Amino acid sequence: MDTPAPALSETPSNPALGWVGLGLSALLLSSCFGLFLVLSRTPLLSPWLAATTTGFSRALVYHVDFAVLIWFLSMAGALITHGGNSSRRLWHRVALVLTWGGTVILLAAGMEGDGQAVLSNYVPVLNTPLFIMGLSLLWLAACTLALHGVFTLWAPWNLLRQAPVQAGVLAGSFAWLAAMAAFLLVFQRFDGTP
Repeated sequence: MDTPAPALSETPSNPALGWVGLGLSALLLSSCFGLFLVLSRTPLLSPWLAATTTGFSRALVYHVDFAVLIWFLSMAGALITHGGNSSRRLWHRVALVLTWGGTVILLAAGMEGDGQAVLSNYVPVLNTPLFIMGLSLLWLAACTLALHGVFTLWAPWNLLRQAPVQAGVLAGSFAWLAAMAAFLLVFQRFDGTP
């Protein structure tokens, strides 16, 4: 006797898969930008690919931001949602939508064609309002994700009995929130002069 396959709505879904898909997409895009960077420094192809240093700098911004910023945020999201409480799925959905939205806005900002690349050490940026808006959405998504991690995994009565991965995710969530509080304090005192 054959048993019918479960309906699509009956199959359990893993909320971490959305984060893993975003992370893999970010790595794929970062690899494409990295390939452009390598090919633009190749002697035979450089006259056609790197007519200006602006294209190289912009590709470098996207390569680093997608390989580091969006990838790490995606993997943190996968860890938090995989080990978290399923009753708080709204938190991870909001963070995932904000992250996808920020990622799409970052890509749209690159298609504008203007804006100077600011090649800072950790998070290089394009100096355009649209790019800054995309980064702001990613910042908000990371804060939402960190709050989700704290509210989902915080159990003071059971803190020493948590799995090492859950304890690490909880510690990382607290560290992220502390870093964002420090960032906001510094930003509040910043008057715009270097």
